Amino acid sequence: SIDIHFINTCKIPRSNESSGKWKLPNIHNYILFLWSAFQTINREKIGVIHMHSSIKNALLKDSFSLWLLKKYYSIHTIIQIHFAEPQSIYACGFKKKLTNYFLKQGADKILVLGNNVSDMLVEEGIDKQKIKQVTYFHDRVLENTKQMKESTIHLLFLGSIDERKGI
Repeated sequence: SIDIHFINTCKIPRSNESSGKWKLPNIHNYILFLWSAFQTINREKIGVIHMHSSIKNALLKDSFSLWLLKKYYSIHTIIQIHFAEPQSIYACGFKKKLTNYFLKQGADKILVLGNNVSDMLVEEGIDKQKIKQVTYFHDRVLENTKQMKESTIHLLFLGSIDERKGI
């Protein structure tokens, strides 16, 4: 069985204007989150961490968090980058180098939406064996539908249809 524990990375109310910026409320939020992660790992004997992340400073923060927790606890780590534009994933300059270092050293697995993000990470020196492409659709959802018993399934997909999403 799997015993799942959740930690909300937003410990204090935040606004869209402060999201992804190095502001005092965000630093305070991060310290509270990290403290909560350490407490939960100690209390619950956590064996695997799965972190959802996005882009730029958030990816830097999250990859640093995994690196730190892995270094301290020798724990298995997974990071899921739920953003599909490879040219927009990294922060610029030194932050990009730091993010790459933390991903290489802190993530056992990196889950991405499509080949374009996977290819970009490999170009940045991430081990291809660490990267796994995942899609958010699974055919088991349809197994018990009336149409599944027929020969044709009529499915309506709503969303951006392009290569960057892996579709």
